[in-house]
Amino acid sequence: RWWQQRVQAGLRAEYSGPTEEGHDFFQTRKTGGTGVLLDFYASFKPQPNATLWLNIENLQNKSYDNNASIDSIFSPILDRGNGRGRTVSMGLNVAF
Repeated sequence: RWWQQRVQAGLRAEYSGPTEEGHDFFQTRKTGGTGVLLDFYASFKPQPNATLWLNIENLQNKSYDNNASIDSIFSPILDRGNGRGRTVSMGLNVAF
């Protein structure tokens, strides 16, 4: 935080290690982990009622598995690397 907290920036790290997944009804297999995913965020407050912001998710653009999407026995085969790639979003919030 700088300039009386008018400028803020940060980095968030999320770690995903190895796991076991169901390969079929009778077997499981170990999968490699994604490692660390990094997200960057920043904001600037030029006026008391206005904020400019920037978010960059998956800063390194890593391919990873989104485990929340597993919904069937075929998911371990079909959902390889389905996690969201680098995503940049920015905006302006104004309160009045």
